[in-house]
Amino acid sequence: MQTPAVQVRFVGMLCSVSADALARACTRGLDALHGGVACWDVSLQPPLAPWSDSGYAVHAQARMDDGSVLSTRAHGAELERAVREAFEAIDLLLLQEHGLMRGGVSAGDPSRAPAYARQ
Repeated sequence: MQTPAVQVRFVGMLCSVSADALARACTRGLDALHGGVACWDVSLQPPLAPWSDSGYAVHAQARMDDGSVLSTRAHGAELERAVREAFEAIDLLLLQEHGLMRGGVSAGDPSRAPAYARQ
């Protein structure tokens, strides 16, 4: 199985090595759990203004092998937490995409959470 391409972009801010590594680890974890992703696109943005409570914005997008796109956005005061929240949301979307939330696994079950989300 070929590893999907991963693009992590920092928009309007300097690169954060820890946030970049976390985003790439999250994509690897979700690929191992779900598969079917052709390409990952992740963009990270700083708060809109120093006096604003908007926090960091993380947009995560998974382009699937069948051409469909799953996308989510998370906001938070801590960049790494916002990255985790974005990928937790993508995980839920992938579960829905594969029909696992209907009768089997509950997305709210902490034991179901991938290792990167339990930190």
